Amino acid sequence: MAAPVRQGDGTVSDPGGTGTTSGPIVADVGFGTYPRPSGGHLLIGSTVPDCDPGEWLDDPDECNPHPTPARFETQVTRAARRFPLLGVPNRPAGIAGVVVDLGAFSRRRPLAEGGASRTVMG
Repeated sequence: MAAPVRQGDGTVSDPGGTGTTSGPIVADVGFGTYPRPSGGHLLIGSTVPDCDPGEWLDDPDECNPHPTPARFETQVTRAARRFPLLGVPNRPAGIAGVVVDLGAFSRRRPLAEGGASRTVMG
């Protein structure tokens, strides 16, 4: 079984001011983000690039449901480089949760983080 990883999405205002609730999801694997409309805002998620360290969890029940300031700033800044009107808010907003299966890509948990044989999808 894969080790649980904390994954978060930042929430930012819709730069167009339209408050759209639907539209395309555009994944930018070069910057490791994807923006998608959600409830009149944009969620900025991560495509889990190799350059981002995993936030490994020993106890999934202890996961903080709010985005960390560092991860929020990283994800939103990357998206804002592609979409300059997006901007980067000073206060992080969004959601976070626990993910075990992140899709078709696999990455090993570093030995320094206690991952001798754990494989994480990501």
